[in-house]
Parts: sequence; structure tokens; C-alpha cells
Amino acid sequence: MGLRRCTRKGSDVFLNQGRKIGALFFTAYLLFSTAVQAEMKTFTVTAQAFIGDNQTRNEARELALLEAKRQALELAGVYIESLTVVKQAKVEKDEILALTGGVTQSKILKEKPIVSENSFGIEVTAQVSIDTLSIEAAIKKMLKQRETLEQEKLLLKRNQELEKQLKAYQAQIQKLKDRQRIVDLQKGEGQRIKNRLSASEWMEKGDLAYAQKNFSEALLAYDQALALDPAFVALWNKRGNAYFGLNRLAEAEQNYSEALRLAPNFAAAYYNRGNVYLRRQAYPAALVEYSQAIRLEPRFFEAWHNQGIAYFNLGKYEEALRSHTRTLALNPSHAGAYLSIGNIQFKRAQYLAAVDSFSKALALEPVDTLAYNNRALAYQGAGKIELAFLDFERAILSDPQHYFAYVNRGNLYKKLQRYAQARQDFQKACELGYQPSCKELKTLPVK
Repeated sequence: MGLRRCTRKGSDVFLNQGRKIGALFFTAYLLFSTAVQAEMKTFTVTAQAFIGDNQTRNEARELALLEAKRQALELAGVYIESLTVVKQAKVEKDEILALTGGVTQSKILKEKPIVSENSFGIEVTAQVSIDTLSIEAAIKKMLKQRETLEQEKLLLKRNQELEKQLKAYQAQIQKLKDRQRIVDLQKGEGQRIKNRLSASEWMEKGDLAYAQKNFSEALLAYDQALALDPAFVALWNKRGNAYFGLNRLAEAEQNYSEALRLAPNFAAAYYNRGNVYLRRQAYPAALVEYSQAIRLEPRFFEAWHNQGIAYFNLGKYEEALRSHTRTLALNPSHAGAYLSIGNIQFKRAQYLAAVDSFSKALALEPVDTLAYNNRALAYQGAGKIELAFLDFERAILSDPQHYFAYVNRGNLYKKLQRYAQARQDFQKACELGYQPSCKELKTLPVK
């Protein structure tokens, strides 16, 4: 969902930092086992819940499900906490379970009815699995996505509250003797708890659709979830992301704003609302949102990066450079930050320095059309024409459907009076929808 923004330097098409902007969204890093590639570590827990007076079988099942999942997650959390990558990252204690929830796969293995001393109940066995061969990479990725971790913490807190509410409800209903009061409680608090549990199921369906970039289907699932639980903060943020994916910016903004009304310290919602303003090119408004996100979560490197993008588009290159430098301090492997710094250096005619920054970006992301295009322009600015041609070719090979490398290479051919080759590139750019190249064809000398 990254934005691609172009600026013109002369007649060249220069790709600036809009490339990495998008609404961040939590997706658990599910680690699936294969016979050859994965080595699974599993934590299995069995929990029981008995059907007391005035309770239904489903209420006992819901409690057993929550209890089994919680205990299995806690066992996995002890293992996660022991890993070197977590110790080195100095993850806070309250983030361990949130991190664990984001990098593990949980499932219910079996359910069965049980009988004990004339009491009936449900026994549930839950399992949390960890792919030990890829867990460190998954943890590093999640630790670098502060929005993901913050949202996972919200979801963990909600599940903990939900389990407490369910236990309190079941304890209360067992004490009641009056049939009407039992019915009223079941229709009231009991139904609210069931709605919250159902909302979680709809959220998972939406998450799956979103991960597949099926934003319309995700939106339908999130609609169902919010109809059941309108106070589900993370869902407002997720639905905002689905709207953002559909480029329905007004609805996205409304959803992020509602998330912030419910949770004023939700850094991710500020970040995502900032992305709405950035896409609208409302850069001062975007800066306000990113500043709020950074104030609440100083390690939120995505907010630092997009803050730099907003500054760049306002022509505030020094401020942009500081933001991107901070991004790299928090995440040294952020290719977009190197690309952005290269763009600033290019604007300042520091062409060799820009080449170095673009090269660092490409070392991290070897197939990056924008980095090849911009490095080609930097080589051209430094007078290294053959290297410029080589990078234009690489940009085209990495993504033949984007016009900008054809335009820029055509301009270079034209400058060198190689008009036949320039015509071929302008023709291709015209076919790809870049209208200035269509006009260029009419004025290009025929030689």
C-alpha cells in the first residue's frame, strides 16, 4: 500500500520518499511446520470448566477455551523470554506475552465432555507452536514493527479482561436463585460477553482476508465484529486500515479517530491517521500525528521514517535527515531510510553521497525499482553515464510496468542525441500512461 510520489528534476522523473507509506496492521507471524524446513516446539495445556448452577454448556466451554489458551501462551512466553534475541532487545516484561502472541501459532487440539462427582463439564486441550528455525527472524521483525507490538498488547489486555469478566459472570450466575434474575443476567452481561468472544472470531477472519490484500472482505468481517463489540479499540484501527487499503481515506480517518477517542494513547492510530494526511499531501497535519505517535512510543521507527517523508515534501531537508537518521538508529536495516537519505543528498546535488546511500538501500533490498532509478540519476549527476544506463536497465528489469525508468533513460539518450533509442523509451512510457512522454514524441528530432 506504499505511495509512489514523483518529482521532476528538469524533465527527469525522480522518485521521492513516498514509497514506504502505508497503514500498519497487525498480522501474527504464524509459523507452520513442514517436514524439511521447520522444527516445531510445542506447549500443550489442558483446562477444565464445570457446568455450575444456572450455567450453559457453551459458557463452560468458553471459559475452558480462554484458560487453556492463556496457560499455553504463558508457557511459550517463558521460552520466548529465554531467547538471546529477546534478551538483547531488552524487551519489557509486560511485552513478553504480547510478543509471544505475535510470533506463535495457537490452536485447539480437542474438546470433550467430562464428569466429576455428579458435575458435568468441558475439557479443552490447547497447543501453542513455535518454529524454532525461524523464530528469531520473526521476533526481530515484530520488534521492529512497534505498531504491531502495541496493537498486540491491546489485544492481550482485552483477552485478559474478557477472561476475568467471564469468570465473574459465571460466579455471579451460580449464586442466583431467582429464575427471572438469572434470565436477565444471561440476556445482559452473558450476551455482552458472548458478543465480545464472537467479535474476536470475526476479527480473525478479517485479519486473514487483510493479509491476502482482500480489503473488501476484511471490511465486511470487521463490520460484523464491531457490530458485536463497538468498544473493541484494535478493531477500529484494523477497519481503518482496510478502508485505507481501498483508498477510502475519509472512512479510514473516521475509524482511526474513533480508536483514539476510545484509547487516547494508542500510538498506532496516530501513526495511521498521519498516513491518511500524508496520502492527501496534507504534510503539516501528518507531522502533528507522527509527533504524537513518537511522543507515546519513542521507539516507533515507522513514525520517525514517515515524519521524515513529510518534512522532505515540505522542503525541510535538515529536519527530514534528522528523522531518517533516528529511524536508522532504531532499525539499522531499514532500506527505506537509506533511500530517503539518498533522496535528500540528491536534492542537495551530493551525487556520490546519494549513490552510496542508494547502494546501502539496495544491499538490504536487492530488488528495488525506485532505488535503482534514483541511483541511476545520481550516477548521471556525477557524470558516470555508463553506470547510469546500467541502473536504468536494472530498474526496468525489476519492474517493467513502471514508466519512470523509461522516461529517465529516454531523457539521457536525448541529451546524448541518441534519438532513436530515446524514441523507443518515450514510446514505452507513453504506452504505460505517462502523457508527457506522448507529447515528447511529437517534438523529438527524427535522426
